[in-house]
Amino acid sequence: ADALELEVFRYSVMSICDEIEINITRTAYSYLIRETKDYVVGFLTADFRLFAQSGGSIPIFVGGLSEPVRDAVETIGAERLQVGDVFVSNFTDVSGQHANNVIVATPIFDDAGILGYLAIKSHWADVGGLKPGGQSYASRSVFHEGTRYRGMRVMEQAEVVPEVLATIQANTWQPETVTGDLMAQLAGCMLASRRWRRWAPEETRRLIDASLEASAEAARKLVRALPDGEYASQIEWLYEEGGLAYDLKLALTMRIAGDRIVVDLSGLPPQVDLPINSGMYGGAVSAMRLAFKLVLETDSGVHGWGEATLEGK
Repeated sequence: ADALELEVFRYSVMSICDEIEINITRTAYSYLIRETKDYVVGFLTADFRLFAQSGGSIPIFVGGLSEPVRDAVETIGAERLQVGDVFVSNFTDVSGQHANNVIVATPIFDDAGILGYLAIKSHWADVGGLKPGGQSYASRSVFHEGTRYRGMRVMEQAEVVPEVLATIQANTWQPETVTGDLMAQLAGCMLASRRWRRWAPEETRRLIDASLEASAEAARKLVRALPDGEYASQIEWLYEEGGLAYDLKLALTMRIAGDRIVVDLSGLPPQVDLPINSGMYGGAVSAMRLAFKLVLETDSGVHGWGEATLEGK
């Protein structure tokens, strides 16, 4: 792709994310979204690769969109999705974060079918559970954290499905706040659909592929500049809550070879009976992607973070 064309395309996509992000902070009900920015807006490709993500919200969500959206689409069936459909998902088996982090997403279509998905993950103030807020250290099971939704369509062809909305409202201690936040997410999804229909160039798919390849090559170049070798770090975390005590030793090994980094997390402790566990995608993958960007992405202005924590072998 032409370099100028590619840059215009990439920044145009980001402008849509930024516009949705601003609208969410203006229209959401919960201070968790309006004040602490506990949400993210992202575009995914048709095969669920993260293509663009808003820059003013929670960074750890960098790896927490693809698998939940994939699971929701597979649950519904991609062939059943239509323009204006919006689905909700907080299925913790694939998100790896607490049930309060709820994704609302919509398919983006072009003449060839589904081009990708616009996904908005927000921290809902409450999804039921043992206590209002859903985050009780008395929880001993994921079912104690609240209601889980898995690929449930809350809008069909741009119309809210009343019985689905009623079900969401019936499963929260704070229906007014949750409804307001959900409506902010639904509005963001509808705005994304309108922006793409009015703007998207004919060769969008080619530009997406070219942009992803350019990003991958940039990442490989950064890794090639690092010295090959093995690095390790370990910390010990003494944790006690609700009569349960754990001595958690967290160990990580990172191997650099050529243009690849392999991170070995097998030294992490097993699952425990407190709500402090993390899954593969929203936890491990997100943390590794975020660390990579913080340490190596020079455009972020934080190049070099983490060097002091790596011990060479």
